[in-house]
Amino acid sequence: MQITKIIYPLFIVSSLATTASTVRAQIEISLETELLARSDTLWVDVRLIAETDSLQHPINSFQFKVVTPADVTFLGSDSRYTLSEKKGWSTGQNIQNGRVGGFSSSLDAIGLEGVLIRLQFLLNSTDTMGTIELSEFRLNSGIPDHLPVTPSLRLDRIDHLE
Repeated sequence: MQITKIIYPLFIVSSLATTASTVRAQIEISLETELLARSDTLWVDVRLIAETDSLQHPINSFQFKVVTPADVTFLGSDSRYTLSEKKGWSTGQNIQNGRVGGFSSSLDAIGLEGVLIRLQFLLNSTDTMGTIELSEFRLNSGIPDHLPVTPSLRLDRIDHLE
């Protein structure tokens, strides 16, 4: 009996951390996803993390620009099952320029940590590598502060033996 090993290109996506020596952000922004197969749709959770379960400054708006490597296509955003799904929130995106945003009245502001919004990408190549960035990221009109200043994910190709 012959045993055959099949190599599947897979991708590991991990958060890149940015540190500040003595400055502590009021909110940490984390981009999270899972191991996935090649040429697959990638869902990324944009998560708000606070030192306590509640946010010191409630969030009633957010905005950022999605920047991707050439072989990654931004497909859009989804607020279902997120903090921005809450009544009173309006979210949207412009796929052509990568802009994503949302807003609410101060009465419907987000006061707890959790997933702010989900982003969807298509990996167009089995050799996809590079970094997805959320440039010009802003909560409210700049308050509260957040780290990293430019949240990002690094895509690395690995060979997985089965």
